[in-house]
Amino acid sequence: MKRKSGPRPGTSIGVDLEQIRRFRAHSFSKEKRFWVHIFSARELERLATYTDPYPHAAGMFTAKEAVVKSLSFFKKKLSIRDIEVLHEKDGRPIVFIRSLKDMTCQVSISHTLEYACAAAVCQETTSNKKYGTKRNTRAD
Repeated sequence: MKRKSGPRPGTSIGVDLEQIRRFRAHSFSKEKRFWVHIFSARELERLATYTDPYPHAAGMFTAKEAVVKSLSFFKKKLSIRDIEVLHEKDGRPIVFIRSLKDMTCQVSISHTLEYACAAAVCQETTSNKKYGTKRNTRAD
């Protein structure tokens, strides 16, 4: 039997798009409560390094939302605060998910002057009895 095209079992994608103006509506320096509700201390530290943090905040938020959507395929329920989007020295985004050791996610983030978008691909990293496949175990 020929396999259907699409993601292999144990892999899922998620996408999100946001208007940057929704983030500009909340002053980064004056409305700390709004920002702390969405971002971790490490994420906020990075955002504070930009003279215009709003496109970057929107991008990081869309990455979090894309991860949530991707993980919903696996029936994983997470809040935005369970997901942390940081960056490598070369600028590539890296995702950390609190309390999920059996999943890895990669994201791609982009933005224009008006919109930010992100795509996430999440994959199981341990044995999956449902599909009968074996995944590499992540070394933490």
